[in-house]
Amino acid sequence: MLARFDLAVRFLEKNCALWSRGVWHAIQVQRSLYFCVREGEIFKKCTRSALLNGVVFYGSLLWAERVLNPLVTALVSGGMRDVAGERAIGATTGAILWTYDMFWMFPIYLISFLVSVVWSQDVAELALEVREVDLRNAERKRNRSGDSPSDSQKNPGKTHGDLSKQPNGKTRSPALLDVYFEKLCTMVVLYVFWMEVQVVGCLPVVGPSLELLFTAWLMAFYCFDYAWSINGVALERRIATFENNWAFFWGFGTPLALLINFTSFYTSAMLSGGLFPISVLIACGIELADIEGFDKTVGVEGGVDRKQKSGQRTTNHPSLLSIFGLAMRIASFLINGAMGKSAWMSSIHSKFNMLLVKFSRG
Repeated sequence: MLARFDLAVRFLEKNCALWSRGVWHAIQVQRSLYFCVREGEIFKKCTRSALLNGVVFYGSLLWAERVLNPLVTALVSGGMRDVAGERAIGATTGAILWTYDMFWMFPIYLISFLVSVVWSQDVAELALEVREVDLRNAERKRNRSGDSPSDSQKNPGKTHGDLSKQPNGKTRSPALLDVYFEKLCTMVVLYVFWMEVQVVGCLPVVGPSLELLFTAWLMAFYCFDYAWSINGVALERRIATFENNWAFFWGFGTPLALLINFTSFYTSAMLSGGLFPISVLIACGIELADIEGFDKTVGVEGGVDRKQKSGQRTTNHPSLLSIFGLAMRIASFLINGAMGKSAWMSSIHSKFNMLLVKFSRG
């Protein structure tokens, strides 16, 4: 009994420490500033994202709340007071404001979301290039001085530009079907997981807490997935790394989750859209291998699957929390149901089933 209690205490201590380290890393904004200083294009895209969300998006939101809403209410009330009742006045005011939301605010939200996704991909690629240059420069300095590299520097991460190179220097041509399959699986799994977030938020009593937890995991996965996908890390290995270190990623996603869950829809969209590229940059600058207590058994470190890149085989260890287990199974059901009988769809069908088997055995 005492042994189990001691094991539980150590488990809580380890994961509380990992959670706090995740929060600490998430607020290290200076890491994103470093990338902005090193690469001017990163600074431009982050600035444009801030202007789009902070000026256009938030400006439209303030205009609606501070100017349009009172103005429309006053004009409609003054013009219809003698000919219509309070209910008709309220319905007319609501219809005008709904039109503004539908034809101005919602399109801006969609544009902001799509632009944030595209720019985050761009800044992640540029940040990994900067990081690769830094690692190579550090390696040259060590070679000149004769110092031995640390564990986190023996196998420097590869940028997306190096992934097409074979050990013999020849260019590798990945199958186009495999690339699209990987992206399709990732999108479906994350969409299903987002639906899970909405469902758990409706639960009584525990709903808000679970929604905050699931949102934190979702945002953290989004932030790190850019670097992982650019470096060619397989989806099942991304998920294994995430689930084996759930406490760290929970902490990393908590700041963004708090902003999203405790503000209105458009305000949360504006804040997350402006801050998301910064969070992606922070994730690109984290060396997961150097985090105390981080489970490195699956071989994904610093956004790069190093053992996989060096040709060594690694095995996925079973995780305590199957965070994406339900999402994977629902995604498998959805994809299998939409397969049809074409050879191309049958190939995707078999590939996804193989992925699900690997994940289940993980």
